[in-house]
Amino acid sequence: MSNNPESRRSEQSIASARASVMIYDDGTKKWIPSGTSSGLSKVQIYQHTVQQTFRVVGRKLQNHEVVINCAILKGLKYNQATATFHQWRDNKHVYGLNFSSKEDADLFAKAMFHSLEVLSNTSRPTSGQYAVTGGMQQQQPVLIQQQQQPPIQPQPQQQQPHHHHPQQPPQQLQYEEDMGNNNNLITTIRNSRLNSFNTRRIWVTVR
Repeated sequence: MSNNPESRRSEQSIASARASVMIYDDGTKKWIPSGTSSGLSKVQIYQHTVQQTFRVVGRKLQNHEVVINCAILKGLKYNQATATFHQWRDNKHVYGLNFSSKEDADLFAKAMFHSLEVLSNTSRPTSGQYAVTGGMQQQQPVLIQQQQQPPIQPQPQQQQPHHHHPQQPPQQLQYEEDMGNNNNLITTIRNSRLNSFNTRRIWVTVR
């Protein structure tokens, strides 16, 4: 039990049974007696009336050696392997109780399940909505799913079409170039005709 006198005064025994306390050895894969020797122990379940906590305490009947002192935590799995052998585990050990009678086993199991029920119904509320379960108010978190709106895509600005006027060729310059080419062509034709006429004239004279 606790060394704090005030805490001991706030605890009360809700079950007591005679059993051999065992611990499972992972190395040998066997059950071994808890403590320095084997034998029956007085195993009790204590409830803290203020904090609403529970623990299992066992002392040897012969020398009052403490062979078990473990807290009963919320969610603990209590397994009734047989009518007189029950077991459970915590973060450190796997405990086994080999009861001296079926009556002691049933009484202890009833107190154990009562403790687990109290622990499961005394969770502290934080925030959100409440749901009534087994006479106790348990708080259920409220999950609000916010609908995400799709992002608004900016519409592209409509640009006014630009009418590209093709650059007009310099007609005047082209006309002048054409006129110059025509003049050269006319001059060439005239020279050709003149030469032909002179040739004919010379040929007639010689003949």
